[in-house]
Amino acid sequence: MLRIFFYFLIIAFCSIKLAFSAIPSYEVKVKAAIVVSPETNKILFQKNSEQRISPASLTKLMTIYLIFDSLKKGLISLDTVAIVSENAYKKGNYRTGGSTMFLRKDEHVSVDDLIKGIIVVSGNDASIVMSELIVGTEEEFLNEMNKKARELGLENTNFQNVDGIYNKNHYSTVADLYTLTNRLMQDFPEYYHYFAIQEFTHNGITQKNRNPLLTLTFANNVVVDGLKTGHVDDSKYSLILSSIKDDNFRIVAVLIGANSEIERKIEARKLIDWVYRTFERRVVYHKGEVIKEAPIFNGKQDTLQIIANQDIVVLVPRSMSNDDIKQTLSYKNYYMAPIKKGEKIATLDITAKDSDYNISYDLFAEKDIESSLIISKYLLAPYYAIKKLLGN
Repeated sequence: MLRIFFYFLIIAFCSIKLAFSAIPSYEVKVKAAIVVSPETNKILFQKNSEQRISPASLTKLMTIYLIFDSLKKGLISLDTVAIVSENAYKKGNYRTGGSTMFLRKDEHVSVDDLIKGIIVVSGNDASIVMSELIVGTEEEFLNEMNKKARELGLENTNFQNVDGIYNKNHYSTVADLYTLTNRLMQDFPEYYHYFAIQEFTHNGITQKNRNPLLTLTFANNVVVDGLKTGHVDDSKYSLILSSIKDDNFRIVAVLIGANSEIERKIEARKLIDWVYRTFERRVVYHKGEVIKEAPIFNGKQDTLQIIANQDIVVLVPRSMSNDDIKQTLSYKNYYMAPIKKGEKIATLDITAKDSDYNISYDLFAEKDIESSLIISKYLLAPYYAIKKLLGN
């Protein structure tokens, strides 16, 4: 009897350990989805992430990427005025049945308003006008979109238009769309505020932002501040969202294939709640914190401080103990001055027990460290060479 009791005790202990070390499973009622922490690049959830789908108006994030890029390069400004061509009006007016900014033929409109027309109300007309403004024709802009897709590493993406109208050769994946979104947010943070605008009025017509999550209230001070919705009959209802918690825990999620607008809203909200309920952002080292001191030779100081150049963060299940988070610092046994500010001096690898979690942070010199005596570098070189050979 004692042996049987001991056997069941072992099973219970193993079950508890597994429950606390494994990432909880989750299911979402869409064709494909991915949730990622941009800060750590950790995938928190994925479903059919490499399956090709019709991106619909999520396509416009690439259109917006090229617009922001043109602004950053000074090719256009927010005050630049574009003229609505007959092509843009015919393809994008309300009679086509697609989303529209309600532009008028030959109308003069600013880039600032056209950006709002694309992001807030998903205007097909605004997308075409901007494509023509930047490179001359919609076709040439399309070439730039596909070129940029290759540059960003979107290997399973191909664009056939600038607005997302269905075409069998117009496709992407939720993994590629995450990569595009992440680069958009990283490369152009100064323009990210456009995605949180809740309504836009043009030509006397006010339209609400098509992202239904912007106005929802979430637990734990979670706020959704972007990005884009889409719909075509082939892939049904889609959404790319970004949300942030008050401890700077941000996620980006891509959902494709909800059966209705209501289902898209419900499933997205449930997914957000699950992520913040399940995972936790932990700071291993705060920015500026000293991780290690290493000896430095021939310098005007005796030691080199290896410092966290940013918050060193892990994203793990809430149930995981800090003892299960391991870190390995790779650095030299000694350093030789001079050292330039920004020079890579070490790497910090962090892993989590019973998990495939692995993240690396490169660490860089915080300041210049000058040599004390140039000649000493050469006098002591044989000594340092022997030490390096011996691994000391």
